[in-house]
Amino acid sequence: MNRKNTGLSMVIGVLFMFIIILAVTASQFKALQDYNSTAEAASRIEEDRLQEKLYIIGLTNRTAGESVYIENVTVKNSGSITILLKSLYIDHLFLFDPSNTSINPAGGQINPNSTLNIMFTGLDSPQPYEPESILTVGTERGTRSMVYEKTLTSGEERIVTVESNFGPLRLEYKAFWHAKYLNNTIGPWMSGWEISTKEGEVMWKINVTNIDTKAVTIRNTSCFVLTSIESPAVVKSWYINITTPLPIPPGQNATLIFSWTSPGGANVNSPPGTACQCKVFLAFFGVYPDSNVAYAQTIPFQSVEVVK
Repeated sequence: MNRKNTGLSMVIGVLFMFIIILAVTASQFKALQDYNSTAEAASRIEEDRLQEKLYIIGLTNRTAGESVYIENVTVKNSGSITILLKSLYIDHLFLFDPSNTSINPAGGQINPNSTLNIMFTGLDSPQPYEPESILTVGTERGTRSMVYEKTLTSGEERIVTVESNFGPLRLEYKAFWHAKYLNNTIGPWMSGWEISTKEGEVMWKINVTNIDTKAVTIRNTSCFVLTSIESPAVVKSWYINITTPLPIPPGQNATLIFSWTSPGGANVNSPPGTACQCKVFLAFFGVYPDSNVAYAQTIPFQSVEVVK
């Protein structure tokens, strides 16, 4: 009887271990899918953001006694995609959300080649007109237009700043290479703008600079994403080659190598197997170590040509 119980216990133990292994494998596979989905979603957002272009083109005042207040601001969408305004700032301080119809009845959506008047009359207290103040509007994807209030009313030449992406890391576009990976050997490094389908497994190398005033730490979920323009799109991802989180102090440069098919993996990815033109995005994930606040940033840059 004891032998039977012992044998049964061993079988149960083996089955239990098998279930644990399956659960761990399934969770890792789910995590990898989530990472890939996040990178692809970030790429799509950045692609849409590059099509945004907006300008603040007018400002209307109203007078009440001896005071002058802003009545409305006119914004033009000269891009190729519909935008949704989600923020309005005065001197870099958030004032209100233009898509809030209780303040701005028309909402914040602007179709391509169209204009929108953002009304200030719904504010709890009127906004004073200050000629030296800086007025900024921003879209839900992060594109902004910025201008001095006085340039909208004085007839002076408008000074408008439009930014397509934000974040502490700045890419050095001229420092972009790829290298063939064969028999655990890397190199030589060559220009990254063109790559052959015959290269096989490859790695990518870029330089970035932390232009923020605080440090940032990037994690091994950061990746380099290559997406073919032709339909159906081929998406290839290379994850950063680090074994521990990488801190980048403010003002410092860092050379980054992207290698793996999964975070912290051991397999190296290959370019698309057919000739095509590809969009390129960098997706960074990490944390600001001084506050432990999560950090994420996408950087798009020029296309890579895959040749035979």
